[in-house]
Amino acid sequence: MKKQILSMVLAVAFLGTSLLAQKEQPPVGGSPKDFTVPAYKTLTLGNGMKVTLVPYGKTPKASVRMIVRTGSLNEPADQVWISDLAADMLLEGTKSRTGQAVAEEVASYGGELFANAGTDQSQLGADVLSEFTPALIKLLGDVLSNPRFDEKDFERIKGTYLTNLAVAQTTPDAIADKELYKLVYGTHPYGVTEPSAEALKSYTVDMARGYHEGNFGAKRAHLYVAGVFDEKAVIKAIEETFNGWKAGSDVLINPAKIENVKKFSLINRPGAKQSKIIYGIGTVDPSSPDYVQFTVMNSLLGGSFGSRITSNIRENKGYTYSPSSGVMTRYRSGFWYEEADVSSNVTGPALKEIQFEIKRLGDEVPAEAELQGIKNYEAGIFVLRNSSRAGILGQLGFINFHGLSDDYLKTYVKKVIETSPADVSALVKKYLPLDKFTLVIVGDKAVVEPQLKELGY
Repeated sequence: MKKQILSMVLAVAFLGTSLLAQKEQPPVGGSPKDFTVPAYKTLTLGNGMKVTLVPYGKTPKASVRMIVRTGSLNEPADQVWISDLAADMLLEGTKSRTGQAVAEEVASYGGELFANAGTDQSQLGADVLSEFTPALIKLLGDVLSNPRFDEKDFERIKGTYLTNLAVAQTTPDAIADKELYKLVYGTHPYGVTEPSAEALKSYTVDMARGYHEGNFGAKRAHLYVAGVFDEKAVIKAIEETFNGWKAGSDVLINPAKIENVKKFSLINRPGAKQSKIIYGIGTVDPSSPDYVQFTVMNSLLGGSFGSRITSNIRENKGYTYSPSSGVMTRYRSGFWYEEADVSSNVTGPALKEIQFEIKRLGDEVPAEAELQGIKNYEAGIFVLRNSSRAGILGQLGFINFHGLSDDYLKTYVKKVIETSPADVSALVKKYLPLDKFTLVIVGDKAVVEPQLKELGY
């Protein structure tokens, strides 16, 4: 009897566990939907400045972004970071407003003004309550046309940059990036990521002012407004504010040409417990017909948490915590890379596994089920990250910068879903030849160097 009771208990327990396991299975995902580009209007002022208006959503807020095609690409060779300093100076006030007054005014609109400079573009903008959108536009015009450029403000900001530079020069990430960009881009402006401390100390407010005057103008500018706003009032504010802005210089087009040959650099950090690995090669840029499918391949190979390289060197081997891959895009230039921070004693084995996964994906067509999960993920996050005012503006800015049409956005999900296993393998073979990669490692040379010999470094 006891055995019978025990058998019944075990049977019930097994059944319960089985049912529980069934309940814990995630639901089957639906087919990803195409991304719908919101209706928008683009205008061009008489001085060449472009304006894009995107009515979007119901929340009574608007996002305003002024994007100017200038950045580190436009810096004099002996003034690296001057574009960043000039961008920060825009927040320090105008000839008629102090920096505090500007900040308080934008705060009264329900927002906070930001400014930054990148490799090719600089941005200025804020998110505000809808009714204050015209007022913000007028304020942006004053900030862009009449910046204060006070020497005391400049010296204060420069002091912060000097501190940041000193910190960056000791971090593996910054050290690796500096070396990588030098190897990949050479003498192109992209090849220099930071100034020397001596050079930075010599920068003056007149240099920042000169950079701003020489690079900011209507021909390089594109104003984006997205959200809920009064279109007539916004257009009126734009015309009144920016019609008189100087046209300035034409956009500088200077694409970087990446030479794909085997390059290697090992930066010594004696005693380092970890090595920073960046392993990459020049590939496609967004103007290429292969670009969207290449992003799918990247996601499967190393660009998502469920990728093969992540599964290999994180989950299976335990060499690293957060490896990742991606495509660094510039105008008509792309660079694919895999990066990871690994324990010093497994630097060589980690690199060997990265190479193994690249070669395997090129030699063996992936299973349809594995690829389908990646495609659903890529399609889903594309739609998700573009479901906001900032997301929409980001995508419109992206296609405008790269000279693409709306079809890029309209067909993105379709191209992702149509990517086949054979396409993925073909892209690896076409764009990722292992004998032409650039490798940068920052780590303990005495520990790392012997591990690399069998890999040909």
